[in-house]
Amino acid sequence: MVELPPELWLYIAEFIPDHELENMLDVSRVFYELALNVRYNELIIEGVNSRTIALLKRLRDPEVASRVLRLNIVSRTTRTQLIDDVEKFRFSNLVRRKNVTVESTTQCLIDVLPGFTNLNGFSVEFLGYPSSYKLIPFLNAAWSTFGKQIRTLSLWGHLDSFYIIAGSSARLESLDSLSIRLTSSIYPRTDEAESIEPVKALRNFVNGTSTRLKTFGLWSWAATDISRLFVDLDHFPLLHRFHIRTAFNKGFLKDPSGLAGFIQGHASTLDDLQLWLRPTGSAVDPSLEEPLSKWLLATVNPISEFPVLKDLQFYPTHHRDGFDAFLLTIQRSANTLINLISRDHYLSPQETIELIDALACNGPNRTLKTLRLNMVVLTGDVINAMAAKLPGLVSLKLYIGDNQQPFDDILKDRSFPSWQLHDVGIWCGGSPFNGESMQLLARTIPSIRSFWGHGHMKTDDYP
Repeated sequence: MVELPPELWLYIAEFIPDHELENMLDVSRVFYELALNVRYNELIIEGVNSRTIALLKRLRDPEVASRVLRLNIVSRTTRTQLIDDVEKFRFSNLVRRKNVTVESTTQCLIDVLPGFTNLNGFSVEFLGYPSSYKLIPFLNAAWSTFGKQIRTLSLWGHLDSFYIIAGSSARLESLDSLSIRLTSSIYPRTDEAESIEPVKALRNFVNGTSTRLKTFGLWSWAATDISRLFVDLDHFPLLHRFHIRTAFNKGFLKDPSGLAGFIQGHASTLDDLQLWLRPTGSAVDPSLEEPLSKWLLATVNPISEFPVLKDLQFYPTHHRDGFDAFLLTIQRSANTLINLISRDHYLSPQETIELIDALACNGPNRTLKTLRLNMVVLTGDVINAMAAKLPGLVSLKLYIGDNQQPFDDILKDRSFPSWQLHDVGIWCGGSPFNGESMQLLARTIPSIRSFWGHGHMKTDDYP
């Protein structure tokens, strides 16, 4: 090994990509330490195979296991895998896997748990059922070993899988971030009433973390009413970030009042809010959005302000009530909002100007730094309004429709020398806008130094 001061090795390592650094263990002692950290700081354990067993054997070394900061366990069963399992069973007398079973792998997992002394993030994907129940001994051992120290927990599976979590002895005393993703089960229920108990079990689990939780995220692609999850959900005194994404007409069929109360009850502490509740089928039938739009307005209207909100993602619907709810949310956070994203709905020029006016309800807005919008067309009036009323904007991303007027006409006789916009990205009909128009825009706004977030203004790869 070449002898150099450790601080010099550390400086050199700053210029080496992680995927190269992890293979440079023999260069120096410093690189050895850094390479092991890169190689083992986040692990994904998926499937029952010889590769998994080899990794678990490596983790028996405390020097290696102590470097693991985030552990991801994947228990996945798909219809294709079920067919494969049947085939393997049929020919099990001809081909047998030697000593590689779910039980033996689970025991290997349990054996290495005490070495995860620095683990702070844990993720489990329960996409297999009922085989996931074989992981219960592992979960109980995991909670007892590192449950008190983990700060982030991500759970991904269908609703029935969460019985596994509720049934295990979880003690999560340091947890401040919880993410839940619900998927459709490959074993669909025929009785809607059967889903009530799993939702209640999930609610009880979430309530057990309420006093410490700062981040709560819920995504649901399941065709299951999850509205009962928010009914009787506890108050989260430290909650700063709440993200929810689901189809409103699937997830909140019965009683969306619980979700409304949850948002209203935490408006004073939220600095990051995502409400992405686009109903299934609304692209074909916009009338499906009417219940959501009315609910959004009824939810936001009683909230006098979002005093610390900095990041907002919102699906405003195609209905006026939903858009008014969006504008109210913006107006009541205009003094603090830094990043704003409008999801899915393509705004008309008039709606876009209304949105800009909401941001500038207290005068020119110098707080907002990033803005992402979907627009039917970009007009000169919209650019004028942005430049005049959003002088603090640094990054602008626009997704516009196919019928865009040429920029030569839009930007004719326009110049914005005092606007401090740094990065702009425009996509038209799903593709990056043509380079010639982007360069014309940059000449109109001299402060621009980057296109599409690339950190440069090269357009060679674009027509």
